[in-house]
Amino acid sequence: MQAKTSTIVSSGFAAALAVAIRDSRLSKRAFAEAVGLSHAAINNYLTGRVPKLDEATRIARYLGLTLDELVNGTQTKPGDTAGVWRERAISAEQRLAAVKAGMQELLKKI
Repeated sequence: MQAKTSTIVSSGFAAALAVAIRDSRLSKRAFAEAVGLSHAAINNYLTGRVPKLDEATRIARYLGLTLDELVNGTQTKPGDTAGVWRERAISAEQRLAAVKAGMQELLKKI
């Protein structure tokens, strides 16, 4: 079950990242430099590798998004409260933790 969650989150993240890079009008290499990651790391994320939480957070902050917005493509709505934001952040962190756990389990089987 974890692997399926990992696949869903990683494909959603990859798609969202591709759109974000396109919208930034930067090359992948320039985008990677701007967020402080390697070009190889960005390429890995675009092909489905799930980033570490701190790397995903760095990308989201650079783009001015929350992790939830980056991972799920959700947008801020007028009237969102701090409680809503807190729930979204917790939810995004839990999904990323689940993906990480799933990936670690897959690596153990290799």
